[in-house]
Amino acid sequence: MRDAPPLIPIFRSPLQAEVLLHVLTGDRPLTAAELSRILHRPEPSVAREVRRLLDTGVIRGEPRGRLVLLHPDEDSPATAPLRQLLIVTYGPSVHLAHALTGVAGIEEAYVYGPWAARQHGEPGQMPHQVDLLLVGAPARSEVEEALEPVRTLLHRPVEVLYVTARRWALADVAFLARIKAGPLTSLVGPATQS
Repeated sequence: MRDAPPLIPIFRSPLQAEVLLHVLTGDRPLTAAELSRILHRPEPSVAREVRRLLDTGVIRGEPRGRLVLLHPDEDSPATAPLRQLLIVTYGPSVHLAHALTGVAGIEEAYVYGPWAARQHGEPGQMPHQVDLLLVGAPARSEVEEALEPVRTLLHRPVEVLYVTARRWALADVAFLARIKAGPLTSLVGPATQS
């Protein structure tokens, strides 16, 4: 078993928190196999966490033929507080990626800095803001419009750094070289670090 997740060490593992986040905040029911693909984790590991969570009553399974669709159990008094807790801890990357999906001109997008460091297991305090790097040439007004609901949902600022694709590829400025060498969480485009 991995250590408790540094973003919020009350969960059994980062995988448990990620499974819960996707089931409690998703826009449709998911299966364990879908969660495995989304999370890039082995299906047996995801299935074990799903079984544990089904036993707690925070999520429920709806049989559909050979599949089991996973839903939040809205009757559980723990569901709403857990959902909010997961949104503000594990939610930034998921919700930012979703918000940026329809924005034209973004070639790559990454969470970097302290938030990415926590996601990659580095200990420390929960960051006060989310640092977002956008590579390409999106319209800033469109980006800001897409991010506004996410900022409200996360209850924290999302600071955006815009970089051209050429500048990012060269990383010819010390600041960009440090970002590129540090922990990154890929949201859009090629993943340089996972």
